[in-house]
Amino acid sequence: MTTTNPTAPYALGSTDAEHERLIWQAARLAPLTERLFREAGIGPGQRILDIGSGVGDVAMLAAKLVGPSEMS
Repeated sequence: MTTTNPTAPYALGSTDAEHERLIWQAARLAPLTERLFREAGIGPGQRILDIGSGVGDVAMLAAKLVGPSEMS
């Protein structure tokens, strides 16, 4: 059995260049991810749980699709 160390550093590093690469990657994949989410039926009013999808780009896309929450 292989385990990972949750405190281990990110394998690709955390340099400014790596952050820029992740931003670039998220921008390029956003249309495909949004299409996948829409085809999966994600839409307004739903509640979505994001667990471990990265630095937040996917969560922000899901939030855009479901809209603001209504707190009562």
